[in-house]
Amino acid sequence: MPPTPDLAWELERTRSTYPLPDVPVALVAATRTTWTPWDRRWVRRQRGLAARLAQDHPRGSAGVTLEVLQPCGHLVMRHRPEAVVAALARLASQTSTA
Repeated sequence: MPPTPDLAWELERTRSTYPLPDVPVALVAATRTTWTPWDRRWVRRQRGLAARLAQDHPRGSAGVTLEVLQPCGHLVMRHRPEAVVAALARLASQTSTA
């Protein structure tokens, strides 16, 4: 277990028991307006998570997308609801054509 548990670690642990199904996966990450060192680190971590998901996904990188929203606060669904709806619509269209 990492020094500070986080969602990415929990997801990886869960995937060892329950593999990813053959459905599209979308990650939506948020950063502030200015690209601070924290923002750059956060985006790198999200890209890493997307890459790890793609390694385990039945469709590989074609099954996983990452969208980084900037500017956006911590609560993506509150700060950028239109982007969340658009991401869900893209997932729905990928699922219906899969």
